[in-house]
Amino acid sequence: MLYRGTYSEIDLNVFEDNLKHLQEYTNKPVFCVCKANAYSHSDYYIAKTAYENGCPYICVSSYDEAYSLRNQGFEGDILILGYVDPDSIEEVIRLNITISIFSYEWLEHIKTNNVDMTKLRIHLKIDTGMNRIGFKRLDEIKKAFQYLKDLKVNIEGIYTHYHSADNEDKALCEKQSNWFYQIVDLIPHKFKWIHTSNSDATLSYHDERSNAVRVGLALYGIKSVESPLQVKPVLSLYSTITHIKKVMKGETIGYGATYTCLNDSFIATIPIGYGDGFLRKNQGRFVCIDTHPYEIVGRVCMDQTMIRVDKLYPVGTPVEIIGEHIPLVKVAHELEMIPYEVLCLLSDRITKVIKHNGETIAVVNNRITK
Repeated sequence: MLYRGTYSEIDLNVFEDNLKHLQEYTNKPVFCVCKANAYSHSDYYIAKTAYENGCPYICVSSYDEAYSLRNQGFEGDILILGYVDPDSIEEVIRLNITISIFSYEWLEHIKTNNVDMTKLRIHLKIDTGMNRIGFKRLDEIKKAFQYLKDLKVNIEGIYTHYHSADNEDKALCEKQSNWFYQIVDLIPHKFKWIHTSNSDATLSYHDERSNAVRVGLALYGIKSVESPLQVKPVLSLYSTITHIKKVMKGETIGYGATYTCLNDSFIATIPIGYGDGFLRKNQGRFVCIDTHPYEIVGRVCMDQTMIRVDKLYPVGTPVEIIGEHIPLVKVAHELEMIPYEVLCLLSDRITKVIKHNGETIAVVNNRITK
């Protein structure tokens, strides 16, 4: 059941194709990034599909995202890329979740918890210029590494993050890469996983020494750098007409009367608004019905939006907001945003229709589905 008539469609076949193309393009294992509910694509179904198609790790941002996947029944390997509260470490170990460690201060907190760390798997995060999180000084890295060895922690991986891989000039990537591998070579350990490349770096910068890539947006079908790799968008967003009326010339539409009808017009209302992550900046942009573009008129409300159409469409008519005729990259450009923002802003009250092999396999509304 759709409840509100606004929904996204997630095509898992397209996701599988994108993953296959990336695996062939890189000739490396792909870590699937599922942060922010898989960029609003439904983390469980994306994670499950990725794992079943050869992804050794699902990457999330935080403990709650990892816990949510476990709670939904996902049993594959999960790597948390962000901070984990040291007080949660026993539960992390119980749930078999791999974490990132990026400061000795964090390890000092662990000392006071008296936790058996022998079953913990970790990846060392190295800061090579992003200046977000990560070990930066070699002396701190060595001290932390020795402490982890003393605790018999499974030091499984090491990674960094390229901050400017979308630049055509790769000099900054080279600088970060050189810095990172100097550190790797100074640590007396054979890492199972070495990963550096996000989507942009995966598509446009070849890191010969890494043995995995860490891909998010490209898996969902969006490229922000030039590359011969072909991927297609996984998500489409639709609403439906819930009301339509004829409005006379000179009448105004919506809050603040910001739009005045220049002629007698048909005004249709659709149940999507800024409460769904459909921002007020969308006023003046276009949606699509039966391949025809129609303007959003008046201010976008919290729950509803008005569009000016050219005929009396029946209630229930589908309205494309993101899809074949209105690509996500076009939406992001017109909103002066990046595709990540547009996707991650989509509210969890938008029902997700999960499709595979042409069939609907699940209808997910995070506020209702248990």
